[in-house]
Amino acid sequence: MKPLLILLTLTVGLSAQATKAPAAKKGASICAQLDEAVEMGTPSQKLNRFFATQWKYNMTEYPEFATYVGYPGQNDRWSDSSLATIQRHRNETHCALAALVKIPRASLKGEERINFDLAKRNFEMGIEGAKFEGDYLVLDHLNGLHMGIADMLTAMPTANKLDYENMISRLNKVPLLEEQTEILMREGLKRKVTPVKMFLARVPSQFDRVLTAKIEDSPIFKPFAEMGVNITPEDKADLQKRAKEAIETNVYPALKKLKTFVVNDYIPGARTSISYADMPNGKAWYAYMVKSHTTTRLTPTELHDLGLKEVARITQEMEAVKTQAGFKGSLKAFNEFLLSDKQFYYTNKEE
Repeated sequence: MKPLLILLTLTVGLSAQATKAPAAKKGASICAQLDEAVEMGTPSQKLNRFFATQWKYNMTEYPEFATYVGYPGQNDRWSDSSLATIQRHRNETHCALAALVKIPRASLKGEERINFDLAKRNFEMGIEGAKFEGDYLVLDHLNGLHMGIADMLTAMPTANKLDYENMISRLNKVPLLEEQTEILMREGLKRKVTPVKMFLARVPSQFDRVLTAKIEDSPIFKPFAEMGVNITPEDKADLQKRAKEAIETNVYPALKKLKTFVVNDYIPGARTSISYADMPNGKAWYAYMVKSHTTTRLTPTELHDLGLKEVARITQEMEAVKTQAGFKGSLKAFNEFLLSDKQFYYTNKEE
């Protein structure tokens, strides 16, 4: 799974916990911190300390998400996407689950029990998902570093000079981010875990829309072009100058390098099949994806059959409505009639 997706699955309900995370012993691992969090107190206190500790961990391990939720102190950083850190996160998911289940669920009530169950399921899904190789799927026609930089800067606060300093800091760290991204993509090529080739064909032009001839025209520079009155003219000129230097010196070369790899290696080596089943362990991977997205225990085939039955049921009901309305044409013509005839549309707010 992608790092941000792991984060989203592991933090359901955690931000709602008001308990402050206990002070960690210097150098203590997250596993040790979580074990300490569930050692003493009532089950309710243990759960709240566990969530507070896990939330702080997630905010520091995934600074992009910290920015999105307004958690302070992380806006100058990117997540570490190295292979070593990915493996460490997998190991830490195991010890987080082990610490959580030390809390007696039967002693929890109401929302606390729900939060416990959600967290337990999410850790278990994270562990199961690690069997597959989604960590290598870090760029496609919908997501990737070529889009993520501008998106991240747009989401960042712009209240004062420090906010823009943080943006520049992130811009200067893009080369390492590109290096880690390319390593994951190359590993994906080796393992035959890639997006679909026909969709990747759209990606080079997406790079071009970011790598504009004039840096001022790039969406990456946009936050610096639209500074508010809370930034003095002197600071504005200095920040814009430094942002342009960071983009020219670090961001553009990194993105051009990544684009070259995408065009010369990644797209030619990408899979032509659109089916997950054609990737390594693909059938089991697809079944896992179905389970994680639907929260059912139905197999892909069972869900597909259910879908066909529902289509047939709804079609039968629509035919009945068509007959009741006295429409003489086909169901397709009836649908077009419903979409196009003015009698089915409101014309003012009172209606």
